[in-house]
Amino acid sequence: MPIVSRCDPELRIVVDVYHGDVTVQEMHHHVSALLGDSTWPTTTRSLSDMTAARLTPFSDDERATMLSLFQTRSLRLTGRQIAIIGGAASVSTARDVERRAIDNLGARAIVFNDLTTACLWLGVDEMKINTTIDQLRESILTNGTEGSQRY
Repeated sequence: MPIVSRCDPELRIVVDVYHGDVTVQEMHHHVSALLGDSTWPTTTRSLSDMTAARLTPFSDDERATMLSLFQTRSLRLTGRQIAIIGGAASVSTARDVERRAIDNLGARAIVFNDLTTACLWLGVDEMKINTTIDQLRESILTNGTEGSQRY
């Protein structure tokens, strides 16, 4: 199942929604596309909703590949706030991302249990973010697209 995202330069945030079974290859494709998006550098915060996702565990080689992808953009990641809302099936992968973002990339990442606390930490309007998440999730359910999409 897909990963969809929207960059909002006005709110300076990227919102991602992961849904269903998500492979490491899909995550890699999504991150590559996102880092190449011309609006991505205008954002300073990221929120990933993984509550409805089942993430494939990373192998050591896959983890290194993902980390190197992020390291090519380290200047844009330094100081970035990353909020991950993890469901039970994605929380261990999300915690791994959290630890590695802090340890290796200069970003601040926290895994949250709920949207309210994540939005408070990010300093964004929860209603606007919730609307964006609903729209992105609806696009997944309506379009049934595979892979990564940006809206």
